[in-house]
Amino acid sequence: MKKFIILIMMLLPMSAIASVPEIAAMVDKYSTVEDATVVTLNGDMLKMAMAESDAASASVEGLESLCVLTTEVASLVSEIGDEFDRLTANLTLTTLTNIEADGAKVRILANKGDEAFNDIIIYVRESAELVIVMISGDIQESMIGELVGGMMQM
Repeated sequence: MKKFIILIMMLLPMSAIASVPEIAAMVDKYSTVEDATVVTLNGDMLKMAMAESDAASASVEGLESLCVLTTEVASLVSEIGDEFDRLTANLTLTTLTNIEADGAKVRILANKGDEAFNDIIIYVRESAELVIVMISGDIQESMIGELVGGMMQM
């Protein structure tokens, strides 16, 4: 799972809180919980962070935001995981990837617009660790291909 988190962090400059209101509300709820960590970057912050590299700067054009929710407390992993499963069961998101192996669960869900993905939600759960990455904006299919390809190499 650590390799997957590192892969996500490497792809973050090309990524960006999902505009799926139900998931955004869940993240908001856990942002005040002591044992959960929430990091949110808006599109302007992503652009400023990537300003030194023309290629990286171009990759964040059109992105609106990025949000990461993480915890390593077993009770919260279970609570957040159950809530996430309940919420996503009622949403019309496309499942791009669903991997369950050796006690780990990885899901990549998407909300596709006309020409690009509007929202991507990456869910990773392994024993007492949980990471949810939500990105929104104009997300090109090539970025998703890089992410899924990197996961398959692990």
